[in-house]
Amino acid sequence: GRLLDHLNQRGMAEETLVVYTVDNGGCVPDWADNGPLAGSKYHLMEGGTRVRTFVKMPGVLPEGRGHEGVFSCLDLAPTICELVGVATERGAFDGRSQLAELKGERKADPNRTLHWDTGWQWSVRMGDWKLLVTTNENRARSSANFEQVDVRFGTHLYNLAEDPGEEHNLAAQRPDLVDMLTERHRAWRASLTTAEQD
Repeated sequence: GRLLDHLNQRGMAEETLVVYTVDNGGCVPDWADNGPLAGSKYHLMEGGTRVRTFVKMPGVLPEGRGHEGVFSCLDLAPTICELVGVATERGAFDGRSQLAELKGERKADPNRTLHWDTGWQWSVRMGDWKLLVTTNENRARSSANFEQVDVRFGTHLYNLAEDPGEEHNLAAQRPDLVDMLTERHRAWRASLTTAEQD
């Protein structure tokens, strides 16, 4: 509040983009409550990866409007570049500009795909679907003990629009989606390896 007051008092609010976000969900041992989302800071459940983000720029971004799609912190740099008119080369950022979505000029991509990988657990989200795979159960148990939360073992598929708390594993009912999202994640990992070698 003091920061916004400062901008208003100096007549800078209309020309300042304010972004409020955090890098991960709350840490349960530090008294965080991520409900109704499951998980904690060091996990790939939604409670560890989904956070609120507020973006404000009067006169440029409409007030009181929600972003309907998936927005990643990776999108901040290209969004700011477009906002201030800085041209960027294609592929310069891992994220993409969300300026048109924030202005309400374009609908969010319903099949936007994002990946996470901790080395012992990975997930891929495409639109409302999320595949979560734990590959090292010993590490998962250790992390669960430290974080005081439940960790899902094996392969889990969730429809986040219908089940944001990730309570209903649909992997057995939708093996087609499990295979497709697994292949997308493999391709993403391979692209990182290629980029690292270049």
